[in-house]
Amino acid sequence: MLQDVYVQQDNNVVETRSKIARIQAHKLANIPITPPPYRDKPNKEGALLLQVETNDGLIGWATSGYTHHVAIDLINKYIAPTIIGDAFPCCSIAPASSGRSAGR
Repeated sequence: MLQDVYVQQDNNVVETRSKIARIQAHKLANIPITPPPYRDKPNKEGALLLQVETNDGLIGWATSGYTHHVAIDLINKYIAPTIIGDAFPCCSIAPASSGRSAGR
């Protein structure tokens, strides 16, 4: 499944590098929240949800607090296209005999 650069140590694959295939920022709105003390509002909030997918099918999600639509447009139109295709270390793979699970 993992199809890019493999780093080997003592004939075992210990790390792989994936490439970013897709990045999409989503605006979430009207999320119910508990308002701050002694206030009725805000009782709804918004957030940014960032989805990053690699060429080998791994999908990651990140969130941030309220984000203006300009930030979402900036990510989707300008930042994402410049880093799609970049390689990055995505996971560490422990040798099967170690009894440890893969991942960081």
